[in-house]
Amino acid sequence: ELKLERLEDAKTHLEKGLKGARTEASRLNLHGNLGGLYIKLKDWERAADAFREVLKLSPGDTQALQALKFIEKRRN
Repeated sequence: ELKLERLEDAKTHLEKGLKGARTEASRLNLHGNLGGLYIKLKDWERAADAFREVLKLSPGDTQALQALKFIEKRRN
């Protein structure tokens, strides 16, 4: 339960950071980190959304593409 609490705290922190992100590099990093966090929380829809945002900022990003494939396998 403590681990889940820490993940939720991290999620809140990253989401706040995203709202204040001023550079594309910051947004790219935050979306990627949020995507990974949402995977840990098994929030597949939000994870997929985060990695799609990574791809908008960095088309062809191999980690984002791999993450989306992973998410699709978990959803089904």
